[in-house]
Amino acid sequence: MAYCERCGKYCADHYTYCRDCYYLLGSPFGMAVKRGHKCRKCGVTIHGRYNYCMDCAKKKGFIKNSY
Repeated sequence: MAYCERCGKYCADHYTYCRDCYYLLGSPFGMAVKRGHKCRKCGVTIHGRYNYCMDCAKKKGFIKNSY
């Protein structure tokens, strides 16, 4: 659970601003990846807009290795 850095309302774990503030600020590029959040499967801290770490994403079949 995370809170907007501008107004304090609830927002998704991997976002910096709630939806209203995000659009009010003109959709600031790159701001959603600043906050670390936990992988949904193993709990390791990750950054970015992903729900799973690389290891868990590979195990679930989201990432296919070509090498």
